[in-house]
Amino acid sequence: LEAKGIHAEVRPSFLGDPNEFPVSFKPNGHPHVWFSMHPGAEELYNLPLLERVAARVPHITFHVFGGVDAAYPKQDLPNIIYHGLVSEEVFNTEIQKCQGSLRLNSVDGVSEVMLKSLWMGQYPITKIFYDDVWWGYDEWTIIQHLEDLSEMHEPNLIGRERWLRRINNLPWVPKHD
Repeated sequence: LEAKGIHAEVRPSFLGDPNEFPVSFKPNGHPHVWFSMHPGAEELYNLPLLERVAARVPHITFHVFGGVDAAYPKQDLPNIIYHGLVSEEVFNTEIQKCQGSLRLNSVDGVSEVMLKSLWMGQYPITKIFYDDVWWGYDEWTIIQHLEDLSEMHEPNLIGRERWLRRINNLPWVPKHD
């Protein structure tokens, strides 16, 4: 847009109410990490990467929400729980039990996975760089962040507060308290 002389600001939005995701982080030396995807989009969401990583960190439990295509040869690892498609209510309740999330898309906007995780005081890991979020640009870095998650004893309040101020910062959207 700048090349065309158009000044634009990136202002991420969230259609729900951030207050529905209170801080729920509880430390766990054997963390639980959640992952969300749409059915039939295993490659887009990088499920194969999650499975490779999970095999290398057996003390971490991964919760995969969303459908997995029947033709996809999913890994049968004891630390991956495939929940399948669940209601939004069940999903939002279950993810509160985790310490972090994974968003492994290589192309993405500001994901609700990252936002919900931050608002709950968790530690999201994404393949795309965002301020105040752990950036897992390769398999080794993702594993390092997952290992770090085992050592986190406090909720991620700094990331939470910064993203609460940043989201829906639009002149026509009412502010959430």
